Amino acid sequence: MAAKRRSIDFFRSLLGVFASIGGPLYGDSLSEAIYVFAREKSAAAQTAVMLKENATNDPSKLSRGIQLYADAKAAFDGLIDQLEHDLQGPDSPQASATFDSRLQTAVQKRVAFVTYVVDNVLPPAQVGSKGPFEDIVKGAGDLIKALTDAGVTIWHEFRDVSKDKRDDVRAQLERQKWRQFGQIS
Repeated sequence: MAAKRRSIDFFRSLLGVFASIGGPLYGDSLSEAIYVFAREKSAAAQTAVMLKENATNDPSKLSRGIQLYADAKAAFDGLIDQLEHDLQGPDSPQASATFDSRLQTAVQKRVAFVTYVVDNVLPPAQVGSKGPFEDIVKGAGDLIKALTDAGVTIWHEFRDVSKDKRDDVRAQLERQKWRQFGQIS
């Protein structure tokens, strides 16, 4: 039980870190831009692990969590697909109403998934400790900015590289799509 409590406390701390580091990109490099998408993929996977560990005996909570994960996965994967499409066009993702709309949806769905797990699946935070909910909601605006900046950086970098490097950029983006829930252990 103590190990499970430490795992949950670590997870709560991790959520706060993920929620708070969604600020501007440092160096505006392609690797930093890809990092933003990779960080979200990792945060989602860790939240899914905590869902699995804490809701296995409650099929209703587990099913709801899986549904919310699937919604967020679809939104983030769609956002990546939209970015890959926008790479071919003359306008940056920042100028794309479709990218912006998909970005807003992806962030809302990610926040809904994490919030559900924290509020309905994990044991309550220890008395006197700050729960991650405040950081997650506060971090949504920062996450929107970070993902927008990442998309714009990738778009700019894509324009300045060879065809081989463009294929590499596309492959890196594809790797940032979230895994199916059943593939997360």
